[in-house]
Formats: sequence, structure tokens, C-alpha cells
Amino acid sequence: MKTELGREIERAVDLSEELSRTVFEMITVELATAITFCQCAPTTEDLDRKGRRLSLAQIAYESAARFKNRVTLTEAMHKEITARELELNSVLLSIRSAPSA
Repeated sequence: MKTELGREIERAVDLSEELSRTVFEMITVELATAITFCQCAPTTEDLDRKGRRLSLAQIAYESAARFKNRVTLTEAMHKEITARELELNSVLLSIRSAPSA
């Protein structure tokens, strides 16, 4: 028979795991958003629009980075985040190496 304290501890663990999953989802969405803005930036000739897209990508990345180490993530979650970060870096490298208009 579980004690009241045992139930409270179990509930706290469940909430912690749920928070980790939710933060993981938020991080992956922010990284996907950053990737999308970076992929869209080179498609415009308008330098102001290109700059805004890259600025929005930076904001999305910074949002993801702020939360990355604030919760306990599983190894699979870390791998997924790392894969998205590598994809973002690849897109950024292609933008930087593309000839300027």
C-alpha cells in the first residue's frame, strides 16, 4: 500500500517526465522553425526580408538553446536535438557560402 508521500513522489516524477517531453517538443519545433526561416531567406531578393528571416531564425534558435539544459532529456531526445542542430548548421553554412546577390 502506497503512502501519501509515495504517491506525491510518484506524481512529482510523472510531472517531471511530462515537463521534459513538453520542453523537448518545444525545442524541436523552435529548431524546425529556425531551419525553415534559414531555408526561406535565400529565396528572396529583398535584403530587408532576408534579414528579417535570418533574425527570426536566430530568435528561434536562441529560444531552443535557452531550454536545452533546463530539463532532463533522454539520450534519444538529445540525439534528435543534435540532429536538428546539425541540420541548422548545414543550412547556415550553405547560406554563408552562397554568392551574394
